[in-house]
Amino acid sequence: MNDEQWKFFFKELEKRLNFRYTYLDGKKIKAWDCDKSHRLSTNILSEMKIRGLEMEHAMDLLFKTGGKCDCEVIFNSKPKILIDKDPAKNGKRQY
Repeated sequence: MNDEQWKFFFKELEKRLNFRYTYLDGKKIKAWDCDKSHRLSTNILSEMKIRGLEMEHAMDLLFKTGGKCDCEVIFNSKPKILIDKDPAKNGKRQY
């Protein structure tokens, strides 16, 4: 997958995880909807027409970069997969 496809994927996954702020015992906390699976990730990739070997490669990369479930894909994989724009890192992927 190219960078534009990854950007679309991560943006769509964030929407479907429904990141939001809520209150617990009077404290503002972050919340999201993750069932500890890759259900949303695989659904999005399928909708993007990513199938077969390309799907396997994408899911393998997500897993290898710390994405053990949909929310961890955002927290761990996203920063490692997207090209870091910091010139000190020469625009190279972090993995």
